[in-house]
Amino acid sequence: MRIPTSALLLVLSLAVGGATGAQTAASAAPTIDELGTRNLRVSFSAGAGERARHFLGPENSAVAANASPLERGAALVALGAGGDHRDVPLLESYAVAGPLLERRAAAFGLGELGAAGLPALQRLLVADVTDFEQALTLALVLANWTGSEEAGDILRRLASAESGPLQRSANRFARILAGDPKLPRYPEIALYFELRWIAACEYGFVDGRRWREVRSAELLADDEFLDRVILRAATMLGDPTVRDHVVEMVRRPPGRGRRARLGVLRGVVAAHTETFGWLFETGGWRPRTLGEWATILLEIENLGVEKPFAALIREALEAQPELVDLARRMLVRAGDPVDPEWVDARVAAGDVPAVLATLEAAADAGDPGAIPRLEELAGALDDPLARATCDVALARLGHVPSREALQRLLAGPPSAERVLALAALNRAMHDPVVAAWMKKVVKTPKLSAVERACVLVAYARLGQTPDRDALHEWVRAGVGTPEYLKVAVRALARKPDFADLQRLETAFPLIASDDPLLLDANVDLAVALVRGRTETGKAILRSALWGDAWNRSVLAGGLLIAIAGPHALEFELDSPAPKASEADLRRVGFAIGEWGGLPAVDALARERDERDPALQGAMLGALSARGRVEGSQ
Repeated sequence: MRIPTSALLLVLSLAVGGATGAQTAASAAPTIDELGTRNLRVSFSAGAGERARHFLGPENSAVAANASPLERGAALVALGAGGDHRDVPLLESYAVAGPLLERRAAAFGLGELGAAGLPALQRLLVADVTDFEQALTLALVLANWTGSEEAGDILRRLASAESGPLQRSANRFARILAGDPKLPRYPEIALYFELRWIAACEYGFVDGRRWREVRSAELLADDEFLDRVILRAATMLGDPTVRDHVVEMVRRPPGRGRRARLGVLRGVVAAHTETFGWLFETGGWRPRTLGEWATILLEIENLGVEKPFAALIREALEAQPELVDLARRMLVRAGDPVDPEWVDARVAAGDVPAVLATLEAAADAGDPGAIPRLEELAGALDDPLARATCDVALARLGHVPSREALQRLLAGPPSAERVLALAALNRAMHDPVVAAWMKKVVKTPKLSAVERACVLVAYARLGQTPDRDALHEWVRAGVGTPEYLKVAVRALARKPDFADLQRLETAFPLIASDDPLLLDANVDLAVALVRGRTETGKAILRSALWGDAWNRSVLAGGLLIAIAGPHALEFELDSPAPKASEADLRRVGFAIGEWGGLPAVDALARERDERDPALQGAMLGALSARGRVEGSQ
C-alpha cells in the first residue's frame, strides 16, 4: 500500500486535526520581525543549489512529485540562494506555470540570484501576473538586496505607473527600499521567510551548521525534553528505586522554569500513571497552577484513562473554570451524561467544536442519550468534517440510519465524503466497532491515495504497520502534525527490528522546523532510540546524566547501565563532560552506588582515592539503596 507524501497533507488536516483527543494549544504565529530575526541565522553555499537541483531533477522526479508544495517551494528558494546563474531557466519554468505556491517560490529564487535573475523577472512582469504580482514585486526587492540596483529602479517605476494590482503591490514593496527599518506585515514576506527557513534546514545552514546538528544540540539542552524522555524510558528499569525518584521529581519543583515543571508532569502522568494516582489520592501532591492542571488533564485524556481519574477531573472543574470544556468532555467519557443546558449554551455561543468534542466523547462512553443532540447538531452544521464527525458518532452509538448510510459510503466508490468519514473514524480507532469497519475498508479494491493514507494512519493508531516504508518516509520527511508523527513513531517503535532503528535514528530530530509543538514527536522518537539501545539514545542519556537535575541524572545513569553494561558510568567518569564540577562527579558516583550497590563501590574504590567526589557519591548512593531495601522489609 504505497501512499505519496503529498496525499497525506489533506489527511493530516482531517484525521488528526479534529476537535477531540488531547488538544495542545498552538503557539501564536511568529511576527514578521521574529521571522526576520530568525532569517539572520540562515546561510547558503553553492552546495545548497546542487542539492536542490538534484531534488528537482529528472533523476529524482518520483520523489519530487510526491513531495509537498512547501518542500518543492523550499527547494526552489534554495536553488536561487545557491547563487548559480545556470539555474535561471529552471526557476523561470517553475515561475511560468504550475501551482501558485511554487510559482511564488520560483520568483523568490530568481530574486535571490540578483542581477542574474533579473531578465527572467522582467519577462514575468509583462506576462499574466494575476495573483502573482506580490511575489514578483518582492522578488525585485530581493534582487535589490542581493546587489542589483536596476531591480530597485524597476520596482520604483512600477510603483509610479498607472494604478492597478501590480502598481499597488510595487508601491507597497517600494517602501522597503525607502529605508523603513521595520518590515511591513505582508503575507508574502512571511511566506518568503518561511520557505527560506525550510530551505536552510534542508539544503543550507542554520547558525553556520547543518540543521539537524543545531536542533539536536537544542534538544539535548532542553530540560523539558530530557525530563520527558528519561521519565518515559525509566519504565524499562523495573526497579522500585524509580518510583522514589519520580515522587521526588513531582513533589520538588525543579527550579528550572515553567516549561521544565510541566515537562516533569507530562512525563510522570504518561509513564508513571499509577504513581501519580497514588500521590494525588493520598494528598501527597496537588496541582497549583492552571498550567499544571491543564497539562495533567491533557495527558490523562491522551492516555484514555478518564474513568479512574474522575475525582481529579471534578476537582479541576471546580478549581479552574477555564478548563470547563476540557473537564466536561473528559467526565462524559468517564461516564457522566451530557449536560443539555451546557450544550444549548455552547451552541448559542457558536462554540460548535467544544460541543462536538463532548458529544464525540459520549460516543466513546457508549451513551445513547447523546443521540438526539447529535441529530440536531448534524442537521445544523455547514462544515463537512463536523457533519461527518456527527454521523460517525451516531453510527457508533447504534443509530440505524447513520450506521447504514456510513456502511454504504465505506463500501462505495472513492469520494470526498468518504475521505471525511475515514478521517472521523480515524480518531475513534480505540472503538472495536470502528476498528472492525476499518478492516473492511482496507479490503476495498478502489481506494484513492488520500483514502489509503487515512487507512494507514488508522492502523498506525493501533500499533499496526501494513506499510512500514510509507511511515518511515513520512517520519523522515517530517510530514504532518506532531500528533500524527507521534502515532507514526510509536507504531514504528513497537517491536522494531535493526533496520527500523537505523531509519528512526537517521530521522532524529524530526522536522526541518523549529515549531515547539513538534517537541512531542521528538520525545517519542527519542524514547524509541533509548529503548532500542542506539548510539543516539546513549547520547541523550549522557546529556541527562551530566545535567544538573539530580533525580533525572540518576535515572539516566540507571538507564545507561541497563543498555550499555555495568561499567558504563565508570567509563563516563573516565571521560567526564567538559566543565564537569565536583557536584557533577559526585552525582554520577551516587548513581553508580545506587544502581550497583556495594560491589560497584568496591570496584570504584580500587581505582579512586577516598577524597574523590565520585567515590564519595557512590558510597552515599549505596547507603541510600541499602536503606531503601531495609525500610521496605
